[in-house]
Amino acid sequence: MLWRTRVVGLKDGQVECEGRSFRSRWIVGADGGQSAVRRWAGLEAGRRDEHRYGFRRHYRIQPWSEFMELYWSADNQYEACQIYVTPVGPQEVCVAVFSRNPQLRLDQALLRFP
Repeated sequence: MLWRTRVVGLKDGQVECEGRSFRSRWIVGADGGQSAVRRWAGLEAGRRDEHRYGFRRHYRIQPWSEFMELYWSADNQYEACQIYVTPVGPQEVCVAVFSRNPQLRLDQALLRFP
């Protein structure tokens, strides 16, 4: 690992980093939905351009865990959703739903989970 060094591209099987090149057996591109690593590696053709919609709400309640929780519902592709529960303060949690369905709101989504 090379900390605090910007990766600027991939070329001839090497990682280009601010004027230096490194040969690597594996490259992990954990740089998000608009991944430059995916683009540099020529993997854009396999990418689906699908939108996801998210809605969130904060609740005044003491978090029951210090960790974020993630739940999946997989009824069908259009109706599937994810719910994230995140502690954001000593007396507050944030609950968010993400789905490909622009009509799905948090109250409807919560009915799918125990």
